[in-house]
Amino acid sequence: MGRLEHSASDVRGSLLCVALLVTAGCGVSRYDRRACPGDAFPEAAELLRRPAFGKLDYFRGTTNYRRRVDYETWADRQFEFTTTLSYHYSKDDAQSCARGVVLLVKHPPDPEGEALGREFIAFFEQEWRREMSQLRSVYGAYARQREGPFPIYREELNGLVAEVSIAHNVVRGDSLSVALYERSFYRSTFPEPRGPDGATPSPNPVVGALGTPVRDRLHSGGRSGAEPARR
Repeated sequence: MGRLEHSASDVRGSLLCVALLVTAGCGVSRYDRRACPGDAFPEAAELLRRPAFGKLDYFRGTTNYRRRVDYETWADRQFEFTTTLSYHYSKDDAQSCARGVVLLVKHPPDPEGEALGREFIAFFEQEWRREMSQLRSVYGAYARQREGPFPIYREELNGLVAEVSIAHNVVRGDSLSVALYERSFYRSTFPEPRGPDGATPSPNPVVGALGTPVRDRLHSGGRSGAEPARR
């Protein structure tokens, strides 16, 4: 009887999970902004309530053990991962405070995908009450550009780092990424490459060097192998 009851409970849980997938995703985000005073990032629910993000209703939590980073991903309901929204957390934090938010759309994006990136940037412009016209301009240029090279665009935003890049996944192909990170998290997770003399090169304040690695930037939905797109 106990086994039957357990099985029935599993079935009910599975049905509930399916029901949740139709609405806001199977899973509840670990991020509670109230427990993270001063955290710059809004909760994912605020983004997902916007009509443009309505198709992101598949939820998954994953860990990158080498980088010591956890992240939560919401993807399109077809499970094709043509569009994903990810929240990043440091495993070294005592609390689950968001340290980065990344939007990925398949590259080259269709009009809906490009519009989603613009909506993402506009959302944070409104949230942070600051203009990000240069970030939006670079995003638009990369969305329209079909051939490389694609240098990593990086911009400092008062304690935050904004980045636009093209990430490559061996299964899903190229994706256009727009990412926002807490500066300290960015620097510890993605350290600058060092030259032969051991010195850290001085990057262009706006655009990173073509050789800046994208591998393991956590853009690939929990899999390693995100690399600069080579054309």
